[in-house]
Amino acid sequence: HHHFEALQTTKLEFEPRSECTNLTSKVEDEALVAKCIQYNVTTPIGKAIAKIEPKYWNWKCGRRMNKMQPFPLFCDRPFGEYIFSEASNFANVSGIPLSIALMTSVGPESDTSLISIQQRVENLTPYKELKTETTSDRVTRVGGAVLDYLLDNCDRLGLSYFTDDLHFVPTNGYNQDNWKVDPNGVLVWYDNGKAMNCYGTKSLEAARKSVKAFWEGWCQFPSHLHVSGIASFLSEQMGLPNEYIGSDSIRGLHWREQALLEYMDQCS
Repeated sequence: HHHFEALQTTKLEFEPRSECTNLTSKVEDEALVAKCIQYNVTTPIGKAIAKIEPKYWNWKCGRRMNKMQPFPLFCDRPFGEYIFSEASNFANVSGIPLSIALMTSVGPESDTSLISIQQRVENLTPYKELKTETTSDRVTRVGGAVLDYLLDNCDRLGLSYFTDDLHFVPTNGYNQDNWKVDPNGVLVWYDNGKAMNCYGTKSLEAARKSVKAFWEGWCQFPSHLHVSGIASFLSEQMGLPNEYIGSDSIRGLHWREQALLEYMDQCS
């Protein structure tokens, strides 16, 4: 972990991507804009994945015609990767690659912006079909799902930005690319850039509804999970609210934390 903190001050080499300079907000650039938020990076301690703060709508990120979703809602953002990584340490959830975020640029001709650097886990293979999961498979991924629920990350257990149909056991194999295992067969939760940037939660009442909808009666929560206090911890640790995560999002996190604790409590 401390190893990785050294990335804050070290030399990062971003893969050169000439096609990613001079992008515009025009529709014909959308596919490229979507590709150009992610870069491969070489660091002194191994390979990493960088995500840069998106400049424009793109086809992966919200919909430009939908005024209900102001930019950059539903976009992958560096702070999402960073907060998910920090939250995993607090909540005692394994399988989330370490991420940091720093102000830098991908090259001399690029603007400085917030960029997340996430340790790359090599040799990942697809997780089994969700339809063939056993109960013990589900128990092993409860921790990641707890973070997806708490951090409003709609990119794995639901269909992002069309419906807030988030469930611990999705009815469809949504985002099958986000389900991978490492060579030891351990699930790796690596694509978390939408965290704290999806639907939000408008009240405690709404959180109590959403927690029931999400877990659908599931009650097997490993005892090592640490949920209580996560909203306050993240706010203090990361200086929130800030320009990436607003006060409404933090309030929503507090409500989801309370609703999840109540739900887990009535399980026992």
